[in-house]
Amino acid sequence: GSPRTGGSPRNDGAFGLLQRLGGKQDEFKLTHRLVDNVKDRYTIGRSAATCDVTVNNKMVSGTHCTIYCDYTGPRLVIYLEDTSANGTYINDHNTRLKKGERIELKSGDQIYLTSPSSENAAASASASANKGGDYGRATAFMFVNLRDRLANQRAIGVAPNMPTKANGAY
Repeated sequence: GSPRTGGSPRNDGAFGLLQRLGGKQDEFKLTHRLVDNVKDRYTIGRSAATCDVTVNNKMVSGTHCTIYCDYTGPRLVIYLEDTSANGTYINDHNTRLKKGERIELKSGDQIYLTSPSSENAAASASASANKGGDYGRATAFMFVNLRDRLANQRAIGVAPNMPTKANGAY
């Protein structure tokens, strides 16, 4: 038969996806758009008035960080820039961005708006259990690069018959 592609999303103009790691565990699709003459820029923070993705936690800045596309090079690069007072962590506590610093986002990167250290996570988890609030992993997201996923699709074909005892090929 003809090859088909499997398990990949339709390209509906989205370049990325943010999956909240805790709390409501919702997803935010990052689509190509133009807002106030700025192309493909999304803000994350506590302020519902100014942010595209809001996080209800007093340790998170009003506008904590920004995700944006850079089209100046030979390939699309997606960056996260910290705009907060406390920093943004990528994957673990060893990679902490300070205000004005940026990092290229790769598919699977975890973005922490509060420190991902174990003692902080434990405190947040118990606070969440006690108050039922939006704490801990609710301030963390996983980034999925949908452009990479589409570029890396592989064809799925029918496997050839392999020699077995049953078909006498041995």
